[in-house]
Amino acid sequence: MFRPYFSGWDITPTAPGSTYTVHHPEGDVKKISIDDNPPVSASYPVSGYASFGFWRILRWDLGTTEAGSSGGGLFDQNSRLRGTLTGGAATCTNAENDYYAKLSRMFTVSTMPASNLKPWLDPLSTGATLVSGRDPYAWNISRSDTLRNMPAGDPGLTDQYTTPGYGYSTGTNSDNLTRYAEYFSLAGSGEIAWIRLNIANTTWINAADSVRVTVWRGGAVPGSAIASRLIKLQEVRDNFSLEVDFGRTVAVNGSFYAGYTVYYKTPPGSPQSQFAVRHSQPYIQPTSNTAWFYSGSVWKPFTQHPTFPMAVSLDINVIMVENSILNDINDPIVTNPESLVFPNPFSRSVSFSMSDSARVTSLTVYDNKGSVVSATQYNSIFPGILTLDLPDIASGVYHYILKNDSEIQSGTIIKIDTD
Repeated sequence: MFRPYFSGWDITPTAPGSTYTVHHPEGDVKKISIDDNPPVSASYPVSGYASFGFWRILRWDLGTTEAGSSGGGLFDQNSRLRGTLTGGAATCTNAENDYYAKLSRMFTVSTMPASNLKPWLDPLSTGATLVSGRDPYAWNISRSDTLRNMPAGDPGLTDQYTTPGYGYSTGTNSDNLTRYAEYFSLAGSGEIAWIRLNIANTTWINAADSVRVTVWRGGAVPGSAIASRLIKLQEVRDNFSLEVDFGRTVAVNGSFYAGYTVYYKTPPGSPQSQFAVRHSQPYIQPTSNTAWFYSGSVWKPFTQHPTFPMAVSLDINVIMVENSILNDINDPIVTNPESLVFPNPFSRSVSFSMSDSARVTSLTVYDNKGSVVSATQYNSIFPGILTLDLPDIASGVYHYILKNDSEIQSGTIIKIDTD
């Protein structure tokens, strides 16, 4: 499950005080490069580009870009988007001279409205020159609740076996234990957004070495699995807070268990470091125990651990949300969309019917790759019917954007071959 953040933007002409860029050099994993100095307004060093339409990065202070970084966003000190990378000379050995197309120039760069950024970023023509970013999950997260059995301020600890034993009490070990669970008491129902494991130690030997994080139904012992996700140990580090989601929120009704199963393709031996999750300081009362392990045939409380019997809680946090519905973003209102476009599918031409008046209308049709196949502009054509002839385009699925003054509508049309 991804939790996207909608970036803010700034089209004011003043150069930002400092910048950073997010990119994928040579198709590599995401990287961040930082310039502590203001960029310079400049023209691209190749003809055919807008004059002084770029922010030039003189030199990156931390990191650099490479081929493949093109398109990466340039963000200012307020984390607002200011431009996108067009090209430059920067490499691993020469962190200098990158050119970012100014967002301010892209806002109204074309005489075709749909080719500008303004209709997309400011469809109501408010005249805004900067907009802060938006986290659509913020409201729900603000109303989330973290379930944790470990006492506040407890740093947690681990138990390492001594020779001839090996491993840790909460990982793979010489007792042949690999599966652990933490009991969570819940009154009523809720939705699990993600689970956080406080990893003390880890290592991987084979690329297949992994840990499967699972939510089990409640009861006297862990019941059937509700959700699980496999995490490669290559992605985990010592002293690491591992956050795991399941591609969706997980609904639970009443108490439940959350835990993990460690898998090594080749079980490591004695001097080898092992995967382990921290647990609490031991409790005096055995009834305070909330940690469980799987013996290979049955679940048992940690008080019956074969080498380290004690009452503890595993350092596992469960983040619950009130609901999984995001705070809404209102979509443009489309009146009776079924009668707006006809016929659909079409063979040679498609018509758009509109009862409301409009002074300026622009209609753009894109193929599935995002390429423009038709772009037209009209004056005072609505109310009425606008017919667009498309006899020569290939059969397939296309998408349109119809803008009437400040109102934008979009949809999908299908071209069929009648031959």
